[in-house]
Amino acid sequence: ILQLRATDIDSQVNANIKYRFVNEQAAHSVFEIDARSGLITTSGQVDREKRERYSLIVEASDQGKDPGPRSSTVKVEITVLDENDNVPQFSEKRYIVQVREDIRPHTEIIRVTATDFDKDSNGVVHYNIISGNSRGQFSIDSLNGAIQVVAPLDFETEREYTLRIRAQDAGRPPLSNNTGMINVQVLDINDHAPMFVSTPFQVNVLENVPLGHSVIHIQAVDADYGENARMEYKLTGVLPTTPFVINSATGWITVSGALDRETVENYMFGVEARDHGNPPLSATASVTIAILDVNDNRPEFTQKEY
Repeated sequence: ILQLRATDIDSQVNANIKYRFVNEQAAHSVFEIDARSGLITTSGQVDREKRERYSLIVEASDQGKDPGPRSSTVKVEITVLDENDNVPQFSEKRYIVQVREDIRPHTEIIRVTATDFDKDSNGVVHYNIISGNSRGQFSIDSLNGAIQVVAPLDFETEREYTLRIRAQDAGRPPLSNNTGMINVQVLDINDHAPMFVSTPFQVNVLENVPLGHSVIHIQAVDADYGENARMEYKLTGVLPTTPFVINSATGWITVSGALDRETVENYMFGVEARDHGNPPLSATASVTIAILDVNDNRPEFTQKEY
């Protein structure tokens, strides 16, 4: 890498020059010098990321014997130039972020970071999404790695996204790392109200059925998840004397009092299905129960005597 040359105007052995490192430790087994020619060469791996500068002291001494050898020193400064030999490295193997499905577009949700130990343009990192974004819900800032949601998310359509990120430096040729992974978990919000399976609910029941008899199953579905989809049922528009109750968890309507077609032929009331979201959403439907006659009355004369 460098040829040193010292001159000595003496003659014969008095002008026979040898070279050596005075501070051998400073060479760190990376450089060596030829004692005869003064040629400095590398003897080990040079890595700018480990050490960028070396300050070496080289001594040139003659072989004089009378009155003895004479020497002089020179300082050699070696600067290691960068080569694009480092691939960008992500700060984490996998990034995980949870996002509500009602997040506003153009909101930053996470920032990925990759470090390149090279210098200048060799160490400048740019980012892009290379897979997992087929519907275009996400974007990434190529300079700072900020991930944004740019299109509406819907938990009921897609609960999870796995984005693969490329980090590429600006070296020539560039080096890239395609192992960046972001796991985006979409969180459900209560954006769906319960829906009854079939409405209106109509059923016939004999007037002599026993207490506890199951009359009709009220069923609603909710497209949300977890507590947002767990429902509770209740009857609405009923009187204290209404002979029916509903199981709040199952939706079964059962007989809770005596039925008598001759007193009431039809019962009409409402039913509500309410989820456990925050805030809760609900739906209502109508229920009609017709009481069917059984032969429970004997004939009676209009008069006791004729």
